[in-house]
Amino acid sequence: MRLSDDKATHLSHVILDSLLGAPGVTPKTDRESILREVKRILYAELHVEEEVDAAARKKLASLSRQLPEGSPEWAVRYQVYFREEMNRRGRLFMGA
Repeated sequence: MRLSDDKATHLSHVILDSLLGAPGVTPKTDRESILREVKRILYAELHVEEEVDAAARKKLASLSRQLPEGSPEWAVRYQVYFREEMNRRGRLFMGA
């Protein structure tokens, strides 16, 4: 998934505002430093998702019987492979 810098900045602000609005949360550094770190983590997680997508597609391409992309069987197998790869990387995937 690609994310524009504006969208990443907006999401970073939303995440930070949500965190700072939680009871008992007191920042130990300035707001800008926290925003930079949230944005860095956001981009890192999106990069992981791109790698997992590529791995799932590679598994699908290696099947002896080629499935047309977008077919119901392809979609089901893609989700299975995607979940497996996310689990391997220690990520919790809640997608459909």
